Amino acid sequence: MNSVFEKVTTDFDYQLYQERQQYGISPENIEAQAMAFRCSDKFILDHGNWNIIDYKGFAIVSMVGNNPSNDRLLNFLDSSREFLSSKLNHPEAYYFLPRESYHQTIANTLSDKRYHENIVKKGIEPVYHEFIKKTFSSIALPLLQQPLKMTMIGVNIFGSCIAMLGIFDRVEDYNVIAGFRQQFYQSEPLNKLDIKWTRPFVGHITLAYLGRNLELTEKKLLADTINELNAFVPNELLFKMTKAELRKYNDLSCFQSNPEFPFFHFSK
Repeated sequence: MNSVFEKVTTDFDYQLYQERQQYGISPENIEAQAMAFRCSDKFILDHGNWNIIDYKGFAIVSMVGNNPSNDRLLNFLDSSREFLSSKLNHPEAYYFLPRESYHQTIANTLSDKRYHENIVKKGIEPVYHEFIKKTFSSIALPLLQQPLKMTMIGVNIFGSCIAMLGIFDRVEDYNVIAGFRQQFYQSEPLNKLDIKWTRPFVGHITLAYLGRNLELTEKKLLADTINELNAFVPNELLFKMTKAELRKYNDLSCFQSNPEFPFFHFSK
């Protein structure tokens, strides 16, 4: 999948997006990804202790917990975490994120070194949210009559994380996100801050990061466990998103809100 990402320069069209997500939870892909699973450089297990690496930045996200109608999804994510912990023979190797962190990234902005160079060093961090607010106000999209809905279809492994993937039953919902991202990344004031499109949108909620390298038997067990878990994913497990918002993070386990940070509303 990563090799495909290197060749694209825009978000996938709706049909290709749906197909890729469905393939992502296929047993054969999960087995292949488990074999390629690598230790995170953000959450590192060091002699039994977690070293959470500073990784500062901002992102445009939709938080799962913001909408009470997502309670069913939150409960399933909690039970998925418990299932993984109980089935894996070395659950301590995984850094399971707190439920308060569960989110969908709508658009990345700046993080780590690029954040420091373009925001901190230039002294604009206190007013950075104003750049995002002005960009939000310039984005023209049809206001949906109901929350944008992403159907969560199963858990996948990619890179150094475990995440639940989502698809869209309505092409209109996917097009709203794609349209938002296109206009957001075309913003001239943001481009001057080196905010730009870097990779295609992938609907997912990250559950855990790998803290150390796995033995072959552990990788096989992980693949088997995820395939078993995916057999229990209920139908119409929805992530409802009414808005996206700017949030700040010091590491990837906590996304902080602020009364001054702007929102973008997808629906009434």
